[in-house]
Amino acid sequence: MTSRESRFLLIFDLDGTLLDFEKSERISLRKALAKYDRHLDDTQVAEYRRINAEEWRRFESGSQSIDETTIRRFQRFLAEEGFEELSHLAAEINTEFLTALSELALYEPYAYETLEQLRQRGYRMGLLTNGVRWVQERRLARSGLNPFFTHIVTSEEVGVGKPHPAMFLSILERFRAKPEDTLYIGDSYESDILGARAVGMATLWYRKGSTDDLQTGGVPERVEDDFSDWRTFLGLLEDRENRR
Repeated sequence: MTSRESRFLLIFDLDGTLLDFEKSERISLRKALAKYDRHLDDTQVAEYRRINAEEWRRFESGSQSIDETTIRRFQRFLAEEGFEELSHLAAEINTEFLTALSELALYEPYAYETLEQLRQRGYRMGLLTNGVRWVQERRLARSGLNPFFTHIVTSEEVGVGKPHPAMFLSILERFRAKPEDTLYIGDSYESDILGARAVGMATLWYRKGSTDDLQTGGVPERVEDDFSDWRTFLGLLEDRENRR
């Protein structure tokens, strides 16, 4: 067991790390389009995800607002999937989607149990998430995660998204913490891991139960300090703290 003095401040990503965002997104997207008598297959869901990722990268780079991002993704998706007659309803469909999403909070396996153990051990914990603030707040309330975290910061309130340094520096400021005393845990190599490392944080990369999903983005085949099962997290954390 590491001493209290050697413990990290722990900062977590939300979607894809603590909560199963892909499943929630798929359910919410299909629910939103079904209201307009459009029933999406897996290929169409995958196409939406591609478009959505491109639009979020524009937000993360600072080239468009979060409102522009969330509406543009549906304008593009509707046009590219042959639903042009619904294009003028992109903002409405986006609201339907976000409302459905806000009502879902599905955990990654063993994530909640791990947070409970960390709380029992007295760790300070924060949450840093890209996303629409009211949606994330409702999902956090439904999930029961709020009590675990001293501070929760969303990209909407900062005005930029991860991997922008301002996101990571914002939560460090809330805690009055140094980056070298902080461990960041997230599932996106580019947005979470590289973003946190750029400001001097230590990292653990959650690879969601797979070791062969690194086909894009120039991600190296092997990355130090990654894990795919939350049941291994406490051991990895203690190892990292012993190496400080």
